[in-house]
Amino acid sequence: MDIPQLTQVETDDYILQAKNSERHRALKILHEPGAELNRTVNFMMSNTYLQPHKHPKEEGKEKIERYKILGGKLAIVFFDSDGIIIESAILDENSEIFEVHPARWHTPVVLSDYALCYEEVKGVFDPKTYKEFASWAPTEK
Repeated sequence: MDIPQLTQVETDDYILQAKNSERHRALKILHEPGAELNRTVNFMMSNTYLQPHKHPKEEGKEKIERYKILGGKLAIVFFDSDGIIIESAILDENSEIFEVHPARWHTPVVLSDYALCYEEVKGVFDPKTYKEFASWAPTEK
């Protein structure tokens, strides 16, 4: 995993963007459009909400998400198909790289004022097939 180094100025700028955004997060995209490996840094404030979702499980095209926390603290919460929490993992800067395998309902929850999360997902981004949102959870704004 090629983890990016961010300057303090860059970090401060993205945190400010996240604070001022309607969804309380900002995304720094590190890959070119159409790339096979999607690389981003997600700057998330404590009051952000990401609707629980799962990625499709396609033979040979599994979208495994890999997370590395660059700042702050967050939980990855896993659900069963009825929306019941079945597991969670607490991650911070000292945590190892964490993988979320396809077809698992999950969402990140920020546990500090903000969290900076480097994410990698294999597979070309297509908004129609990239992820399926949980119908049992509130939608994002």
